[in-house]
Amino acid sequence: MLSRFLMPMLCVLFFVGCATTTNDSSAKLLQCENHIKFLEEELSAKENEIAQRERKSQGQVKSSYPQSNSTRIKSVESLNSSPSVTQIQKALKKAGYYNGNIDGKMGAKTQDAIMKFQKEHGLKADGKVGPMTWSELKANTN
Repeated sequence: MLSRFLMPMLCVLFFVGCATTTNDSSAKLLQCENHIKFLEEELSAKENEIAQRERKSQGQVKSSYPQSNSTRIKSVESLNSSPSVTQIQKALKKAGYYNGNIDGKMGAKTQDAIMKFQKEHGLKADGKVGPMTWSELKANTN
């Protein structure tokens, strides 16, 4: 009689314990994902700051102080936003690195142009337009 009651109770306790462990793992995973996202945003901001300082040290950025707050906000927003493929293609074309159609598709011609630009500007030639590449590309099209 005792074993008939004890065995089902043990099974219930086992499964409840498993469900609790799963919820804890999910919460920890979500917390880690949020922390990674925060760190990626911090890294992106630092990369933007480095690129800006490099351009300034090379004399490519003119100091325009005093700026209004709205001008500073716009420039920070433009640094943090990711460019579209169309924007990248237009900038590459204007800089003389891309001669294909501006179709908004990340094809082989676009990636080759990005890598050529990166190599010629001392950037990591990975074919991806991160904050440093985009910042340099925008500086070369103005």
